[in-house]
Amino acid sequence: MRGLVLSGGGARGAYEIGVYRALAEEGGLTFGVVTGTSVGALNAALIAQGDLDRAEALWRQITTEAVLQLDAASLGALPPAEAVTTAVGFVSQYLQNGGVDTSPLKALLEGCIDEGRVRRSPTELGLVTVEYPTLKPCTLLCRDIPAGRLIDYLMASSSLFPALQRWEIDGKFYMDGGYYDNLPVELASRCGADEIWAVDLHAPGVKRPGSLKRARVIDCYWDLGPVLDFSPRQARHNLAVGAQDGRKALGLRDGFAYTFARGEGDALLPLLRITRAELEALLGSLSPLTRIGLQRAVRTLFRPYGYRLRSYEDMALRCAEVAGELFSVPHTPTYTAAGFLHSLRARRAVWARRKKRSLSQEAALRMAGELRNPLDIAKLGTVIPKEAIAAAFLYVLDRADQRG
Repeated sequence: MRGLVLSGGGARGAYEIGVYRALAEEGGLTFGVVTGTSVGALNAALIAQGDLDRAEALWRQITTEAVLQLDAASLGALPPAEAVTTAVGFVSQYLQNGGVDTSPLKALLEGCIDEGRVRRSPTELGLVTVEYPTLKPCTLLCRDIPAGRLIDYLMASSSLFPALQRWEIDGKFYMDGGYYDNLPVELASRCGADEIWAVDLHAPGVKRPGSLKRARVIDCYWDLGPVLDFSPRQARHNLAVGAQDGRKALGLRDGFAYTFARGEGDALLPLLRITRAELEALLGSLSPLTRIGLQRAVRTLFRPYGYRLRSYEDMALRCAEVAGELFSVPHTPTYTAAGFLHSLRARRAVWARRKKRSLSQEAALRMAGELRNPLDIAKLGTVIPKEAIAAAFLYVLDRADQRG
């Protein structure tokens, strides 16, 4: 049986719905069980009831005021200095009152989650919460939850105490399941799932030892925003990058940080007009110390992708992405290899004309400009990894442009 596991992560949860849409609609994957913690539990319930369109519409329209009982609009209208002072007062007041009131979230869930449909679904729902103050973990399947109480237990799983108020059920208090297991792979496994896909939002919370080894994990290279930034703009971004990462996990797109059309990842290296023999000669011309430095840079930056960097084509693609990130090439489009290099050249030209640049951009531009032959790559030894790799890639790109 195939299982889907969704982590906690507050407002970042839109990413999970984007991933699921790609897996379900473009990959044709179905899941016998879906488990989640905190916002992952809320998304899991929407998925279990088979209402993906409603889930996406909810995220596209969500606001902080629709989730938390606070005067965010008034706070945003204040001058910055006064807003900071007022915010500190708000936080102190909320902590004294046991956290922010999340009753608006319950009203929102009551309008979009049909407990009957969830219970009748062929997809089993599982969630995690923690009893307070005993800290007793509660890992529950929908069938274990008393009738009429599903939304209460979803609220319990999402109560990030002390920032948010604890949730009371039948005289007992509960708080966020992330205090016990923020990525409940084990729960899905206990339900019989032997093929597990997990979406990790990298939010604060406990992950059980060894859980990631049993799952195919999808996560985002890019910043998904603060966990309490429930804004439509951030949600739309997270939905989009979630769908892109889902397609990459299915093998329908190329790329690591950026997204390329299928087959375009391998098309990038030929556009650099450098053969494998030339690339090997270039690397072989380095001094031993410089080679060691670049090898460390590659290991440092590429470690999360090491199992996929199998070829020179992969290495060239990842180096191009590092340069693209450094010069703020937009990461939401789907690129061709030629289109990405065009965007990189354009962004580099923009930053080269600017007087104010980040230290990283300054270092990469300066070093790329100084590289006149392979032996000069030794100068990269004083540059930190990301800038070193970006400068080396720009050097190779410049050589390709000069060759015409």
